[in-house]
Parts: sequence; structure tokens; C-alpha cells
Amino acid sequence: MKLLCLLLVCTCPAVALPAVNWTGSVSTNWHTPGNWSGGPVPDASTAVIVPEVASGNYPLVSNSAGYCGSLTVEAGASLTVGANNLNVTNDAVMHGQLNMTAGTDFRVAGTIYWQPGSAANITNSGAGIVCGVGMTFLQGSNVQLANGTVRFQSENAACYLVNRSPATSFHNIRSSCTGTGFLSISGDLDAQDFAINGSLGNDSLSTINCAFTGTITLRGNLTDYNVSGATDGIRFDNGTLRMDGADQSINLASQACYLKNLACSQSGILSLAANLALKGNLAIESGIFDPGGWGIKLGGNWTNSAGSAAFDEAGSIVTFAYTTDSYIYANEYFDAVVLDKGFPGASLTIPQGSALDCQSYDWAQGSLTVGGGLFYVRDMVDASIRGSVTLTSGSIVLIQDFSQYLDLSGNLNISGGEFHIHGGVPGNDTYMPWNISCIFSMSAGLFYRHGSGLTIDAGSYLLTTNISGGTIRVDGQFYCERDDFQPAGGTLELYGSANANLTMLGGNLRNLRIDKNPPADSENSFPEGTWVTQRDGSQALMTRANKVTVTSDVLVAGDLNVASGTLDLNGNELSCWDDVFVDGILSVDAGAALFMTQEDYLQVNFGGRLEVLGGLGDAMARITAS
Repeated sequence: MKLLCLLLVCTCPAVALPAVNWTGSVSTNWHTPGNWSGGPVPDASTAVIVPEVASGNYPLVSNSAGYCGSLTVEAGASLTVGANNLNVTNDAVMHGQLNMTAGTDFRVAGTIYWQPGSAANITNSGAGIVCGVGMTFLQGSNVQLANGTVRFQSENAACYLVNRSPATSFHNIRSSCTGTGFLSISGDLDAQDFAINGSLGNDSLSTINCAFTGTITLRGNLTDYNVSGATDGIRFDNGTLRMDGADQSINLASQACYLKNLACSQSGILSLAANLALKGNLAIESGIFDPGGWGIKLGGNWTNSAGSAAFDEAGSIVTFAYTTDSYIYANEYFDAVVLDKGFPGASLTIPQGSALDCQSYDWAQGSLTVGGGLFYVRDMVDASIRGSVTLTSGSIVLIQDFSQYLDLSGNLNISGGEFHIHGGVPGNDTYMPWNISCIFSMSAGLFYRHGSGLTIDAGSYLLTTNISGGTIRVDGQFYCERDDFQPAGGTLELYGSANANLTMLGGNLRNLRIDKNPPADSENSFPEGTWVTQRDGSQALMTRANKVTVTSDVLVAGDLNVASGTLDLNGNELSCWDDVFVDGILSVDAGAALFMTQEDYLQVNFGGRLEVLGGLGDAMARITAS
């Protein structure tokens, strides 16, 4: 019997609400029975229809709060919410016009549907439209909410904002959806852009989601009232928020808060009151973006068409994060940059015409690519180059302070452009590799270690090299202890005016160039006679006599070019499989030997000098062609 009763209840049709029509026969007063046909003044269970009437009297809620079960305002008709609230139990369908003249609420527990031709006139800034399920603007509606606040309010239920009309605008929007409830900005196929001329806010313990892929223009402030560390917040997975007012602010303190894309087109200053997370792109188009020392976490591109002065970087950390690629389309100076992509293959790219100049750079994860632009780092946080770095054209300039080393603990791929390394502990080489297996590939361009040397370290880690072209230039020594360092192309250039050693305990070189007359960048930092502490604790004297001293046997599988300064074989053997050009001084001293092949030649040019200064017996100096 209980089962039968249950079936009867489940199959009963919904009971229609009793309906009354507005006549306006007596006045505009909602609470006058004579203004209604078919019944008394509506209550919370009455379906109300407001048609166009000949009298021109349309309902005004003023004396006390009004109630109805559902509401339909037909085309040509209007409804005014005055000194008291109007409460609708279910949905409201607007074909005509809504007027609000006081700081009261139009409360709809269901959805407000703005039909084609509908409009609104809100003249009081304290007016509120409160929706329990949602608000939908259909194509052809013409609703501009010039004042007041639209509040979405639910508990453990979703609210939806659906806009299909390009004419729609709001003053303020606020979400008060608590529990498991949330406000969702719909992204259906017909969704259109809209503007918020006031503020957009999210209450504590509330959430806003955005599926809309278009643009929301905000001319006031964006504020999420969740506190730092909260798990509720504003979460825009799609679309662009365009800040287009005067002075504006963004305050997203919750760890759950983020935007997709942000466009800064305000006329004044856009400031932050908490860290800002952007999973998409940032565009600075006008005004000044001043984070005020708060951090910016960016997953997409950084574009600044307003000029570098439009971004106030002081004290802010810009982190390129998430799993997507990022590009810099600007000539921008940053205080601190962190590369922390959540996917190892995701990259930060600086293309042609762009520059990223930062006071400090810290790598956590992801790859860096410079394709025609400039990446300039004034202080490396890490003691080594980490991650994957690709240079195809343009320049990379890395500067290290004098208290840290700057080694290779990642993968370098240079196919063009110039890669410059400065600074580090005075007199200490850059080590390849350091504390991790690395890859060094080079087909063109320049890799220049300023002010110090380069050590190809054997150690216990692998160094995979693929060198087919380009120039490796060092101001200090070149020290190689790996048998597998055997470049197929390219040139090692020992440069600058400081004395340096060339030591090949393993491997060989392709082409070798000695250019020791030009003054090095490091002379001001390491003047003549400076004692420096090596990495093993020993000390060495930095002298400047434009001389390279060979401290082991050396094989050059290509050309040898002594362009300037002195190359002193120092009693060692140097084998060259191609030609030898001397414009400086080549010293083949006692016990030394220069081995050449019989098909190649030794050319001493005007101004150059070949010294062959041997001794008796085993101390002879030799030049041979085998």
C-alpha cells in the first residue's frame, strides 16, 4: 500500500500557480486590490502577469514589500520597485521594462529572463537585483543596469549568468553563492561580451567560475573577499577581463583565485592588493600597471604595447608558470623573474624585437628560448645554468655576483646569436657539466665566457656535445679532461689580454684561434696583479701579457689561427690537421713540436712572427709534416 501511494505522488502533475493580471484600473499601487483582476493582491504563490494597459498605470511597489509566485512583464508594460522590496518565489520573465528608484531589492528566487525588447532603468545606487538561480539576457534584449548591484545568492546550488545580447551592461556584480554553490558565467555558443561599469566582487566562502571565452570589461575594482589561503574564490578558466576604468585595483587573496587573460587598458593606475595568478595572457595597453610588490604568476604571454614605463616592477616577482608556453612581446624590465613551468617541455620564449631585462633570474622548471630577442640577467639566483636553454638568434647575457659560481647544469642548444656569461667568483672557471649530466649543442653563433675560463669537467656526470659550428670564446683558460670532447666543427677562441693556459688532458679541438691583444671586459674587475682563489683552494696571479701557454699536448683537427698575442707551446706537442696562420707570435720552444699534415701549409703574415727556439739533444724544437 505504501508503494502505491508513492507511485501516485510521483506521477501527479505539478499544480499551476493561481494567476492574476494587472489592470491598473485604480492606481499604480501594487497593494490596491482593484488594480488586479481574478483575485486579491498577489502573494508568494500567485503567478502575476503585467500586460500593456490603456490606463498607463503600471505597478509600483512602495508602501510595503510585494510578493508573487512568478512574474511576467509583457512588452509595452513596466514594473517599478520603489521604497520596498519585491519578492518573486520562482522565475521572472521581462519583455517590458524594470524600474528601480530606491535602495531596495528586486528578489527573484529563480531565474530572471530578459526577453527581446526588454530594458531597465535603475536610478538609485543602492538598488539590488538578487537572483537565486540565474539571469539570462536573450538576443535582442536591451538592458543597461546603470546603478545598483546584481547579486547571485544561493546555498549549495549553482547560479548562472547567461548573456546573449551585446547591449548588456551592469553596474556592480557580486556573488554570494555559498557551500557547494557557485556563480557560473556561461560560455554557450551565443554568449556575447558585456561590461561592468562598477565593481565585480565575490563574498567570503563564495566562488565565481567563468566558462565565457569572450571579453568582460570592468571599469571598477575586482575584489574577492575570501582571505589568504582560502579554497573558495574567483576562478576564470576562460575569457579576458579588460580593466578599462581610471584608477582600479585587483584583490584576489585566496589561493584558489585566478584569471585567464587580463588586459590593462585603464587610463590611470591598476594596482594589486594580493598576488595575481593568470593562467593565460597579460596585455598592458595603457595607463600604469603597478603590482605594488605583489607577485604575478603567468601561464601565457606578456605583451606591453604601452612601453616599459607602463609596468612598475619594483619589488615584484614575475613567475612564468603553469603548463603552457609563454612569449614576451615587449621591451620590459623586471625586478625578479622565476621560470617554473608545471610541464618540463613548456617554455618561455623571447622572440625578435622583444627584450626581457631582469635584476634576478631563478629557474625551477621549464625551458628558455631566445629567438631574436634579448634575455639580460643582472644576477643569477642559481649557481649554474639550469633547464634547457635554446638560442637561435639575438642575445643571452647572464651576470653572476662575485660570491657564486656560474656553471652548466642543464642543456644548451645554440644555433645562432650571442650567449654571454659574466662574473662569478673571480678567477674561477665555468664548469661543464656541474653536478648533473648535461648537453651542449652548437651549430652557429657565439658562446663567450667573459673574465674567466671554461673547464670541460670529467667528474662523474655525462656531457653530451654536438658542436658543428660557431665560436666558443673565453677570456681565461680552457681546460679539458674529457676524451669524448671532440667537436666536429666550430672554433675555440682564447681572447682578451689576460694570460691563459690551454690544457687538453683528453679530447681535441676542431679550430683554434688565439686573439690576445684586445682588452677584455674583465680588466676593470680583475686588474693586473690580482690574486684569485681557485675552486680547489689554490691561488693564482692574474697577469696581462697577451699570452696563451699550452700545458699539455693538443690536437687541432682543423685550422690554427694566431691572430694576436702569443701562443707558447711550452715544450708540448701541438698537432694541426689543417692550416696554420700566424699574425701574432707562435712560439715553438725547446722540446716543443708543431705537427702538420703534408697537404697543408704554415703561413706567417706581415707583422706575425714564428719563433722556433730549440736546444741541444732532446730539447730541440720541431716543425714536421707527416
